[in-house]
Amino acid sequence: MDKQGSPPFNAYTDGKPFYTLRFFMKLNLEEFISQDPLVKELTEHHSEQHTILRNQQRELTFECRKVSLLMLAYDIVVKQLFSFEEVEDTEHIVEKVTGEPVDSWGSNFDMSSDTVLEAVVEKCREVGVCDTKLKRLREQAHQTCHSLMSAKAKAKKRFQEMQKISSKEVTSES
Repeated sequence: MDKQGSPPFNAYTDGKPFYTLRFFMKLNLEEFISQDPLVKELTEHHSEQHTILRNQQRELTFECRKVSLLMLAYDIVVKQLFSFEEVEDTEHIVEKVTGEPVDSWGSNFDMSSDTVLEAVVEKCREVGVCDTKLKRLREQAHQTCHSLMSAKAKAKKRFQEMQKISSKEVTSES
């Protein structure tokens, strides 16, 4: 009870009583807390944040797999570059198979391996950005979780205060 003797107020409802005493007496603690407007809002926000967090984790995993696949592509290009190294009459076979002289064929594969490696580096940068975003989202979700726990604690305190008021009114009516 505050100084004026009125029931506790919820600042979130602009100073109006959160529940009338009759309505309050029909609720248990969990119902009271779950119907608190601030708790409802924070619970919804918390749920949305965790959905976004799961999506971001999936995106990070997907981007990391792309790095792995690009490294596989790099390995294949390098392996192909050296595939004719031990073959007799390499120049003739390479020209027959590719239609290019062995020097330009090797140069093309060398540039291809560099290009794939550059793509790997760029994808790694994207993974870093994605990871940073994920860390920020985790921090925000953690803060929302603390706010939600605090709002539930305040609602519990209001519930207990209203119980005291209710029990005093019942004993004074007797």
